[in-house]
Amino acid sequence: MNIENELFRPDFVIEDKKGNTVILEHNGMEDETSKERYDKKKKIYEKFCKENKEYYCIFTDEDYIYDLKDKLGKEFNKTPLAKPLWK
Repeated sequence: MNIENELFRPDFVIEDKKGNTVILEHNGMEDETSKERYDKKKKIYEKFCKENKEYYCIFTDEDYIYDLKDKLGKEFNKTPLAKPLWK
């Protein structure tokens, strides 16, 4: 199964040279329709990442904007793409 064949496409896909991939999905809308779509996408990506150990998911929302480096860095630290600069 390839995530590119899914109904939805991730906002960002970040890969390293070792074959690890981070799927980054951002929820920037707060209306009910957007929330339902985001929740559906989140379930698809979580299932995909659970079934494919070289894939990792990060989910963000508008609260991340206020402290992006710290919040997003902590999420990346949970993946093989962790770097000292994310501390």
